[in-house]
Amino acid sequence: MRQLSGIEAFPENGARRRPIILTMAAAVLAVVFVVIGLGHGASTPAEALTPPPLQFERSDMEASEMIRQAMTSLDRMAGPRQPERHAQYTGWYAQIDGDARPQSPVVIVPETTDLAWQQDLSAVQTVVTSEPYWADLNRSEPFDDTVPSPGTEISRTTFAPGEFAVPFTEPFGDSTEDLRQALSLVGLPETYTAADLIDSIDTLMTLWTLTPTQHKAILSLLGDTDARLLGVTTDRLGRTVIGFGADSTAFPGTQRTLLIEEASGLIVGTETTRTTPEAPLPAGAVLSYTLWKGAQ
Repeated sequence: MRQLSGIEAFPENGARRRPIILTMAAAVLAVVFVVIGLGHGASTPAEALTPPPLQFERSDMEASEMIRQAMTSLDRMAGPRQPERHAQYTGWYAQIDGDARPQSPVVIVPETTDLAWQQDLSAVQTVVTSEPYWADLNRSEPFDDTVPSPGTEISRTTFAPGEFAVPFTEPFGDSTEDLRQALSLVGLPETYTAADLIDSIDTLMTLWTLTPTQHKAILSLLGDTDARLLGVTTDRLGRTVIGFGADSTAFPGTQRTLLIEEASGLIVGTETTRTTPEAPLPAGAVLSYTLWKGAQ
């Protein structure tokens, strides 16, 4: 039985997507969304089908103040001196099955991806399962043997030289203009919204490990957008984070959220949620999340 993890999304023309990692929001939202659980009976509207949404506490500070505070924290951060062709992140992305009916209870099985690639476009990407949890946090019963244990290898893909397609291979600078250009190469339009920016950040950080100064440049770009401060919360890895949200025009009815670690100022996550109901999901349902574990 297929679990609630992974993406199987393809363009409408049937062509398989290229090895470049697509923006998670696009991969999730470009297709009809149906959730599959463990098959213990039919779901009801009161039962959770996706991970619980993050609960933000409002801050007394303005968005601009929070961004400045994060940028100051980044000045004290150690990290790589130039971007690295490597990324490691944990995420959950809605699986697609257009013919199946939602079942419950639902178990969430996040996946941890480790990608290392080279200038000659060779690469190795490994995906393993992370700690599972119930979509309904009130459930505490043990998982049955259909749920993979943490660390189970889902896939290991090796790309020969020339096979791993990426928009650019050379390390890039750390100025605001350098980051704007790098983000444009992974899809940021010339005139963009905060949601567009978050989409492109997601894509860039699933390919590159950024320097703290590059994080700082991205936050400068964020400060010039329509992003709204959501407040402070604890993310799915237990870190205190600041959330900035933006409604997506590319995918109406959804919100993109950027998570910034309060202590370090690093960008450590993105989420996609519904702002309007779309059966079988209510408004507020989480469609995907990606979490970077450190100085990415």
